[in-house]
Amino acid sequence: MFTLVLSVKQNETDAAKTLASVVPACARGLVTNAVILQASATPTAAPLADTAGAVFHCQENWTLSQASRRVNEAARSSWVFWMQSGVILEGEWDSAVESLISRLEMAAEHQRLGGTLPLSASGFSKKQMFYQRLWRLAPAFLGRGHPSQPLVMHRALLTELATRHPAQNVDALGPLLGRRAKPVNASARYSFA
Repeated sequence: MFTLVLSVKQNETDAAKTLASVVPACARGLVTNAVILQASATPTAAPLADTAGAVFHCQENWTLSQASRRVNEAARSSWVFWMQSGVILEGEWDSAVESLISRLEMAAEHQRLGGTLPLSASGFSKKQMFYQRLWRLAPAFLGRGHPSQPLVMHRALLTELATRHPAQNVDALGPLLGRRAKPVNASARYSFA
């Protein structure tokens, strides 16, 4: 159903925790393959990618066009589920993402749409949750998403964003998705390791 793309900075321990939270979707056959993009001079996450059976690429800084090219080369699905390392998926996120993809595929221009997961309230202060709620409303009003939100998108949309913003850092993908992002079912949440 989707290709998992994991963007890793330095800490491969957080990446391992993130991959562990994806196991239920793998068991259900929703993850067709995985791509790990590490933004680092040294490939410290290579053993993790090898263990997970993921395609691994490492370079110091990833632009959106470079990442899009690597993901499109390796992807075996039309849909991409993009995550930052350290994100822990909670609840029935796999069912919610599956449902979102089904809804998006029924839309006329489904190649130009995507979706986001909401942040979990556990372990966050009221102030942090206020800002998170603001971020959840931001796509509708400001055309921006939260930089760390897990994203579901069609590969054609990833290619389109990379064509429009080729030199943009890959961390800006969430905000670039903007108004095209549809919220995922409220039972699906994420938190940080």
